[in-house]
Amino acid sequence: MISQNSLYLVPVPIGEKGETGTAIRSVISACPFFITEEIRTARRFIRSIDKEKNIDLCTFAEFNEHNCNKGTAEIEALFADFPVAVLMSEAGIPCVADPGWQVVRLAHKLNRRVIPLSGPSSVYMALMASGIQGQRFMFHGYIPVKREARLRYLRDMEQKIRTDMATQIFMETPYRNNALMEDLTNSCNPALMLSVSAGIESDLAFTATKSIGEWKKELPDLHKIPAVFVMGI
Repeated sequence: MISQNSLYLVPVPIGEKGETGTAIRSVISACPFFITEEIRTARRFIRSIDKEKNIDLCTFAEFNEHNCNKGTAEIEALFADFPVAVLMSEAGIPCVADPGWQVVRLAHKLNRRVIPLSGPSSVYMALMASGIQGQRFMFHGYIPVKREARLRYLRDMEQKIRTDMATQIFMETPYRNNALMEDLTNSCNPALMLSVSAGIESDLAFTATKSIGEWKKELPDLHKIPAVFVMGI
């Protein structure tokens, strides 16, 4: 049963081996309005869920890193026309490492019921598989691109591990993964533990946890493979 005056937060499989639960399938089939990062891939996902759904009768609004600075006025206007809406990201759960949180803030402002559905999260899956403590942790999303800023950021994370006993979780654009691994192994304490979860929910999936000193002896080739990095003690 779909709740009216609601915004559903719908996870999307991370890789080709991901599965979609019954609750998500029901919401996708019933909803006429979708807020997505990219309409083309959202339409493909919806079609894979419900081949009989007439996607051409659905309304789509793109909200992503390229237009989120324009605000949510367009989506607010569409909310007035649709009592039920779905927010989804390109992969994984919405609002983590993407700008969807602004849409959720708007929904709360408009007194809409916000309903998160369970599904895959590369962040939590990487932490689960890391063997590094998950009682206290900090997720940073994507770390700085420029090397000097990135090195400072890595030093700050290392400091948080020592002073706060907090595991650090972060990501990089896949084509820069190898450069990040070089910076990690050349600048961070070799005794720290680093876990790499790459290609989650795909045929390339692997997780390995070693000290940074051990990683330095043989760096993996992570070029263009989505990965999550977990660092701690």
